[in-house]
Amino acid sequence: VRLPDGRLWTDDYTFNYAFNTSPPNPLAWVLGNIKLMPLNGGHFLEGSNWVSVTHAAQQEQAGIRADGTLWVSENPARRERLANGGWKMTKAGDLVRYGSEANWSSLAWNGLSLLLVKSDGTLWRWGVTNWNYNEHSEWPDLRAFKPLQLGTESTWAEVFLVRHEPCLRKTDATVW
Repeated sequence: VRLPDGRLWTDDYTFNYAFNTSPPNPLAWVLGNIKLMPLNGGHFLEGSNWVSVTHAAQQEQAGIRADGTLWVSENPARRERLANGGWKMTKAGDLVRYGSEANWSSLAWNGLSLLLVKSDGTLWRWGVTNWNYNEHSEWPDLRAFKPLQLGTESTWAEVFLVRHEPCLRKTDATVW
């Protein structure tokens, strides 16, 4: 949760599928019969002035501060299967600065990668670009990849999510 003063509150969690059948009833998935349960009462991430923070590929977090710097989890969280069929998430590492650039303006999660926009209006992808990536192998973390520019346009203003799908707004206010 990002507070108006730019501080970020987060918590570790578990999630259990509240299903009475095995395998789970597909209707239960549609109805969202999943319970998220905080584990530790939460804490504030170090620092403030967060402009945007998002869940990133394979249980990492990434964020942008007001000064345009890009931050990512020091190490990704790991999933551990529980005896009741649910999952427990280990804590992702604290956010650490990535790179030396200070011109990032927005970001949004997109599968195993992030879409990012720089203040110069260029569009970038950071993470897996090949969807044949084996999701069952151990995730190295986002820092194992380098952000790659997508196209040559410099008219992108913002990337954001609508119903878990990335959308882009251009400087002329059109949405893509």
